[in-house]
Amino acid sequence: MSAEIIARLHIVLNDIEPAIWRRVDVPVTASLKMIHDIIQAAMGWENCHLWHFEAGDRRYGIPDPMWPDSGMAAARNVKLAAL
Repeated sequence: MSAEIIARLHIVLNDIEPAIWRRVDVPVTASLKMIHDIIQAAMGWENCHLWHFEAGDRRYGIPDPMWPDSGMAAARNVKLAAL
């Protein structure tokens, strides 16, 4: 049996004083959508805002079929380990 690889994420809200932050451990096999859900729970939020992650020149979130040329890749299809 092999051990699962875990990433420790330090999440900090921008432009807030004093700093509001959380530290969470997630498996590197987690999708970016799952990481979004983990952040929602860690911050006590209720998933009522638009969101996306940026890595390099790519954006990952929930693609809108009305905007197929937005360049948004599906966060549910990308694993943390791939980034």
